[in-house]
This record gives sequence, C-alpha cells and structure tokens, in this order.
Amino acid sequence: MEAAVQGNCLHTDSNCFHTNSNCLHTDSNCFHSNSNCLHTDSNSNCLHTNSNCLHTDSNCLHSNSNCLHTNSNCLHTDSNCLHSNSNCLHTNSNCLHTDSNCLHTNSNCLHTDSNCLHTDSNCLHTDSNCLHTNSNCLHTDSNCLHTNSNCLHTNSNCLHTNSNFLHTDSNCLHSNSNCLHTNSNCLHTNSNCLHTNSNFLHTDSNCLHTDSNCLHSNSNFLHTNSNCLHTNSNFLHTNSNFLHTDSNCLHTNSNCLHTNSNCLHTDSNCLHSNSNFLHTNSNFLHTRVVTVSSFESR
Repeated sequence: MEAAVQGNCLHTDSNCFHTNSNCLHTDSNCFHSNSNCLHTDSNSNCLHTNSNCLHTDSNCLHSNSNCLHTNSNCLHTDSNCLHSNSNCLHTNSNCLHTDSNCLHTNSNCLHTDSNCLHTDSNCLHTDSNCLHTNSNCLHTDSNCLHTNSNCLHTNSNCLHTNSNFLHTDSNCLHSNSNCLHTNSNCLHTNSNCLHTNSNFLHTDSNCLHTDSNCLHSNSNFLHTNSNCLHTNSNFLHTNSNFLHTDSNCLHTNSNCLHTNSNCLHTDSNCLHSNSNFLHTNSNFLHTRVVTVSSFESR
C-alpha cells in the first residue's frame, strides 16, 4: 500500500503508523515509540502520552518491546507485534499479518495465513476474501469477536447496522483537517487520509474503499451490502451514535479513547457488551483485558 506523504497521514514513512507531528506513530517501527504512548511526539500530539496511554500496564496495548500485547490476554504475545519489520501489521507467526507488507496478504482477506488474528473457527477471517465470512458479521463462528446479537455485524447490536454506527457527524476520529474523518461520512477524504492515492481507506464519499486498491476493492468491501462499512445507508458512519458523534472524538479530555457518553462503547451492546467494554473506566481503552477469542476479562 502506498504511504501517505502529507503531514498527518496514518502512514507516511515506510514502517510508520504515523511519522509526522500528529501521526499515530512517529518512529520507524512504531506503535508506541516512547514508553507507552500511542504517539511519540513529546506531549502535545501524542494520542496518549502519560498514564492514560492506550496501555500503560503490563497488559497494555504495548507494554514490553513491540508487542501489541505481551501477556496472556494480549492481542499478541510475541515481541514483534503491530509493526516490527518492514511494513507488516504483524510480522511473526501470531501477528495480525504475517507477510512483509500486510494489511492484506493474499487476495483481500484481512487474514490469510494460518497464524492470523484468528485462523480457524476463531479467525477474524477464514475465507479468501474475508472480513466477514458469512452474512455480515465480523465473526460468524461461535468464538468470534461477537457471536450473536453483539456481533460486530449481524444483528441490531452490530458495530454497524442500525443507528449505532461508528461515526455519523463531522466531528470524527479527528475533528479538524487532520481528522480520521474530515468530511461527512468518509474515513478519509482529503489528501492526508489513511492512504492518499488510490489506496485511500476511503476514496469516494461514503465507502470504506471504492477504488481497486481499497481495503476491499470490489465485492470484498468491508461490507458490500447495506451493512457495508461504507456503501449504503448503514455506513460506518450514518446515524447519531457513531464512534464519534460530538466534538469529543478519539481523545477529548485527558487521554481516553472516549471519556464521556460518546465513548467507543457505553451501552450494553458495545464492542464488548458487559464488563468487557472497550471502555470500562474513564480514561483507558481497556481497563479489563479481554481475550480475543472470548469475553473473559482479567
């Protein structure tokens, strides 16, 4: 995938997640370059700089070397996690991606190798063009991220199906020009997008990917029908309860992914429905560590 070259892109350097001032990552192999900060710029532009980083304890998003998770309940237990080698989201066996330039290694599947985020029945993707293998669910097997009514996409409690979309208002993940969403309904519409050329995370107005080099280019969209991440009325952002509806977006107060009622999950039908909310306290992305394959909390 082509890297974004503007100042606030999700990717600008070869191995970055963000390289400039407001990038998600500023070092070459970031996911966290300093102690535990989601951003490496001193304090001002960091997604998390102090104790409220995305993960600060041993079970955090990054606690040791480069692992997305270092302990038992982490997303990854190996040392070479979210970005370790060239451009792969994960380079080792249990990483999110095993090839060198992953986000999708084979055809269009979020995971194609055996050691993906989920490989067998618990795999985030099992078919060749997955993101959803069956109807519209992030996970269709019993051990999915959400299996039944709380599935990321299947029923009324999906991540996106009804009014509880990830984003609907203009104040998205980033509310200004460097917003994860700058216009109305696109993850990226300006030049500083997740991907600036044909590989935008969003190239048209409302689709997660509309060009050939998108996250899913044709029928392999994140969602191709009405429940597509961005195609029809059930976009990732369409109604009021998006991931961000108010101006209090990804970080509004201290360092919380969501600090007020507009957090990633506040109701019972969130990404994690009960004690396993994506946000249980005020300032942490996770205060109770959830395993990938179950909802057991630490």
